[in-house]
Amino acid sequence: MNLQRISVKLFASNPQDVNLPAVTPVFHRWIQQAAVPGILIDVADYEHMIDGPGILLVGHDCDYAMDLERGMPGMLYVGKYLDEGAPLSEALPEALSRVVAACQAFEQDGSVNVTFDTSKVEIMLRDRLRAPNNAETYAAVKDDVQAAVSAVFGDAVSLSRDEHARRCVTITASASSSPALSELATKAGAGA
Repeated sequence: MNLQRISVKLFASNPQDVNLPAVTPVFHRWIQQAAVPGILIDVADYEHMIDGPGILLVGHDCDYAMDLERGMPGMLYVGKYLDEGAPLSEALPEALSRVVAACQAFEQDGSVNVTFDTSKVEIMLRDRLRAPNNAETYAAVKDDVQAAVSAVFGDAVSLSRDEHARRCVTITASASSSPALSELATKAGAGA
């Protein structure tokens, strides 16, 4: 299945410590230093939106955000694949690699005291035309999702789908352990 947008989110393990105004200068440094993969353009502050994107780092081929959706802060990566889209089997490993790289860069920055929960990851197929949120789509993508997530988080990963009709296909992968970000980075080839 080819998709035009896919996102991956690692949740903050200490959501009470997420300080959105402190995220903006971090994202500006990422642009200046090319600290994370992607062609990065600008930073937008959506702090005023309840359960919104928080602070958004806009890029040409991808976006990053300290996302606040559903009251669950975390690092969000959104891959943009224009024209014909990208096969999920290629886009998801890249997205996992890039979100792990972003989390590592964020933790290493040190100016914001946020760490990330590596026991679960949320994957959203943000292409409602090609991937409607139904059982057929889930059945079509489940094996690719399982393979990509297991390669990074290990074989003991369970998948669950958010069946809410108004949401994009949203799959949460839960691991039996919480590996270190450095271990995930090695397995994901973070920085690709």
